[in-house]
Amino acid sequence: MWRATTTTYPQLWEAEMRKIKEINVKAFKYLIAIPPRFWSRSRFTPRSQSNTLVNNMCEGSNSVLVRSRCKSIITMLEDIRVYIMKRWAMNRTKMTLYSTNTTHNTSTNICAYFSGVCRVSF
Repeated sequence: MWRATTTTYPQLWEAEMRKIKEINVKAFKYLIAIPPRFWSRSRFTPRSQSNTLVNNMCEGSNSVLVRSRCKSIITMLEDIRVYIMKRWAMNRTKMTLYSTNTTHNTSTNICAYFSGVCRVSF
């Protein structure tokens, strides 16, 4: 049943459901009665069903940028750029201090990504 839940595309989900039917028909009937869009990753939609996360992210950014709103557009954009770069640099520093079981390649890729993002060219 767990495999049917974690499948990422419908064809594999159907194959897993056939396997469940071979093992236990009662479990198969129970699962089929529940629409797969509620319990199978293969049927989830890629878009958000709630704007809460997006709204919270916007509110967090807006609260930081309140001081910049009264400035001219160029100065405001410069303040936003500096804020974002400082935040990325802080997150990069935190990630280097984070001990985890990731491979060396993963850590190198993360550092390379952030160093590439923080470059500014005029």
